[in-house]
Amino acid sequence: LSFLAPSTMPLIANAGLHLILSTAKAYPEDYAVTSNSIGLLHNCAEYQMKSRNDHDYATSEQVASEECLDLVIQTMKKWPASSYHQERGCLYLYEMSKLHETRRILLHDKGVCSLLVQTLEEHRNDSGGEHQRVYQAAQLALFVYVSTPPASAGRNF
Repeated sequence: LSFLAPSTMPLIANAGLHLILSTAKAYPEDYAVTSNSIGLLHNCAEYQMKSRNDHDYATSEQVASEECLDLVIQTMKKWPASSYHQERGCLYLYEMSKLHETRRILLHDKGVCSLLVQTLEEHRNDSGGEHQRVYQAAQLALFVYVSTPPASAGRNF
């Protein structure tokens, strides 16, 4: 996408996020749809947090929207034994911990810590393979939420 003008990136990202959310809502029982949706949300979040372009606040707000947060949390709750859902969900939550207001919402309104502890319990480190990756992702996310005070108030992004 580097060949596109920077002004088109927010449009593409926002339309893509809308499509992801609409599809996930239309097929909430479909394993493939929900796993791809949560994976794409993680990819969008990771890209936004690593982006060196400091101008794209609209896309950051979309990736951190309540609708995206709820989709990830509900999907993780619905598929607790799915390594893919859990790993990508934990990594999305880790990326969201970098945003002050989103972090506050996840900690106080969404109960993210109890969800991450449940993930740790379901995917114990001694299970090996996929479970180990999930366990490590859950540890990373939980550690950030419980050990680091939220960034100072001010700009969310």
